[in-house]
Amino acid sequence: MPEGQQRFVNPEDCFWKDVYGKHNDWHIVTMKPTGENKESIKIDVAEARHDILHHISAAITASVEKGKIGAVSSPTYDQAPNGYFLVEFIDEPGPGDDQCNTYQLNVVPGASKWWTRSETLYVVDMIHVVDTDVKVEPVSASNMPPTRVRSELTNHTAVKISEESHNFALDEIWRRDQLEYDPNLVDVSGEDVHEVDIGDAEN
Repeated sequence: MPEGQQRFVNPEDCFWKDVYGKHNDWHIVTMKPTGENKESIKIDVAEARHDILHHISAAITASVEKGKIGAVSSPTYDQAPNGYFLVEFIDEPGPGDDQCNTYQLNVVPGASKWWTRSETLYVVDMIHVVDTDVKVEPVSASNMPPTRVRSELTNHTAVKISEESHNFALDEIWRRDQLEYDPNLVDVSGEDVHEVDIGDAEN
């Protein structure tokens, strides 16, 4: 309870205590939606979360640069062991575009955070992109993949996602999850909105 916490107590040594008296106390009330207000509040919250996600998506879209690596949130795609997969942007979406052409990067089984570049074309929905500037480290004397998979990578360009970018992607996925909303409560009749399955590839 608030009254049991020291920071909510009127300080005994307050210089203005004789002037303000009880008026310097905290007044804390519990607000709870009731009756017909509940549905209205649910709609307002859903619309606010919808707007936030689409503002985030617009900022993400504007930050895309051709040739850079991006992280795409996908909790079900089998190439997303940590809840995201990597892509290479092959063009830059224009203002208002909600899709982008990319090349998919493939996970290296048995080698944590290692990926190989591919020529598989993926069209991704920008609202699922959580990072447009993923830092990756190529194979080098100080950055070698596990011995058990090196022979499999002979004919591939392998890279390892940096710990910083890996953690950033996980944090951003968590943040987006907090903004989930019921699309049935949001009126998008005035928007050009359509969902894209990021697991669909164009060969």
